[in-house]
Amino acid sequence: MYDHSFNQITLMRMLRTSDFRENPKLYVESEKLVTLDEAISSAKTVFQGGNPLINFEQGGKRIYYANKLAHELVLRKVCSNIKRLVRIQQPNRESIVETLTHLVSEGVPYRLFRLDIKSFYESFATDEVSKTVGALSGISPLTHRLVDELLCHFMASGGTGVPRGLALSATLADVMMMSFDREVKRMQGVYFYARYVDDIVIITNGSEKEPTFLKKIQSLLPAGLLLHNNKRDIITVPDVVTPAKTGTVVNDLFIFSYLGYKITVTEPVKIRDLKPKSHHRAVRVGIADSKIKKIKFRILRSLTAFLKDGDFYLLTHRIKYLTSNFSVRDINRDKNKRAGIYYSYPQITEAPDNGLDELDDFLRRAILNGHGRPFSRISAALSSKQKRTLLTHSFRKGHTQRFFVYFHPKLIKNIQMCWENG
Repeated sequence: MYDHSFNQITLMRMLRTSDFRENPKLYVESEKLVTLDEAISSAKTVFQGGNPLINFEQGGKRIYYANKLAHELVLRKVCSNIKRLVRIQQPNRESIVETLTHLVSEGVPYRLFRLDIKSFYESFATDEVSKTVGALSGISPLTHRLVDELLCHFMASGGTGVPRGLALSATLADVMMMSFDREVKRMQGVYFYARYVDDIVIITNGSEKEPTFLKKIQSLLPAGLLLHNNKRDIITVPDVVTPAKTGTVVNDLFIFSYLGYKITVTEPVKIRDLKPKSHHRAVRVGIADSKIKKIKFRILRSLTAFLKDGDFYLLTHRIKYLTSNFSVRDINRDKNKRAGIYYSYPQITEAPDNGLDELDDFLRRAILNGHGRPFSRISAALSSKQKRTLLTHSFRKGHTQRFFVYFHPKLIKNIQMCWENG
């Protein structure tokens, strides 16, 4: 039976392998017990020792984390207790995109809404968060008090909503959104709904009136949350599928971005002996423009860092890191997690506009082009041999061949250093 209490055994289960790596003293039993006792005291006194959070700014947002391990253990236990009660299933990005691309290919009428919630974590009504957690069936009084006190400290330090950056906040946000998720799925005419944090996509049969539908969606959101007016796509697709003759130019019906992908839908090419209405629309999936821009930024940051430090070894590995795939060890789960150009975008289809050729072209121009700043300085700083070495790396090859390399964790840290906030 699951134990919701905060004691030595339950808090010890909150310890992770990474905690021991970051705090080697935990390997000493007496030191570990000191940390656990401190966590027990923090829980029982409900953080009366002071604010358990500290923060820093990143990308214009305040990011919060626990100021010491004892408080982090308590927050993990609170998060675990709530998750055990609500059993929230985290959405899978790739499954959402795979299902979405299948649905938009259907030769039926539909309307697609891609919506975004403005300042997601910061906009929740904090008092409503506390009330909602307190109303959960089976919630322990101490768990509720710890959430309440955490939010009080957070607000006292100038925060609004829930503290961005905490795993607990992601769980609290999901608890607050449960009713919204459920009600939208039940709305008449809705046959697909997905939400990934603050990014929402809905597909309807197209019979609803857009203003009325959006007003209803807004009314279902928890208090404080607002749909972002400047970050939305509303696309109406007619029921007439018009296959194009073989060899003719096929025009794009619509393009939208979701979860890092750019999805392009076109009319299909006519298949002999297949009725027009039996055709499925063609779908191309590429890397979203915003993500391409981010990768280009990192290429430039890598090259300009080389202009400053002259470290060609590090430059080579930065380009290799961007264009290839690698394993990252999840020491807490004791398994490897695959990452890189393919594993970040496994859903992209084979097409000239999927972003890979654009990135390769940009990399080539950045290395070879001697015209304009900063390209001219970069080109002049690289020898012919160095340029040939860098040009052996390719985004397309890394994705199509799933090219794998090994990076030591310390090297990865050095690689990423020049990409801060990018």
